[in-house]
Amino acid sequence: MLRRTHDIEARDVAFLVKRDGEKFLNSDYYTGMDVSKRAVVASVMPRAANLMAALGKGPQTLLHHDCRADNIFWGHCSSPGGVVFLDWQFLGQGVGALDLAWFTGGSFLESEQSDRLAKHRSLVEVYWRSLIAAGVDASKFTFEAAWRDYVLGMMWSFLVVVQVVNFGPPNPVLRKFVERHVTSLAELEAAGIPLERIVQ
Repeated sequence: MLRRTHDIEARDVAFLVKRDGEKFLNSDYYTGMDVSKRAVVASVMPRAANLMAALGKGPQTLLHHDCRADNIFWGHCSSPGGVVFLDWQFLGQGVGALDLAWFTGGSFLESEQSDRLAKHRSLVEVYWRSLIAAGVDASKFTFEAAWRDYVLGMMWSFLVVVQVVNFGPPNPVLRKFVERHVTSLAELEAAGIPLERIVQ
């Protein structure tokens, strides 16, 4: 039986915010952000428990739960699609778009905001079309449902990041990782999204 997202302590954002939220808000990670990004973070953190409740509803699928660039190797000739995933300690089940949001939230490089928003939408469209091509019913899982799952996943991704305060003093790599997640959260306006899935 695969653990669900809320059963994995390091991925249960309701637990993480309760444990680490105040420490994060007092850390250099937060105090070093500009005012607009601090406002986004402050508006999202109180929603962690409701977000986890929303993510526990509806269809669930196999998840890596740590799908970030340094756990993926590309171009391996003997693996499906040439991709190899490492570090399966958080293997479980949950909303499929969480893996996609965790990957993009920490991986997108700096560029114009309009360009980044287009990249997010394009990536979700490829994700959605691949699911439909594999047999998912497009009338039950619309592009809008995929987009909602992705934006909820981006909120989840940032909230997973608050535990960074337990990994020692801030360093340039961790600061950039946090910054990328907060930037993605802000540009998708995730703080204002209804905390419910719309998949039928």
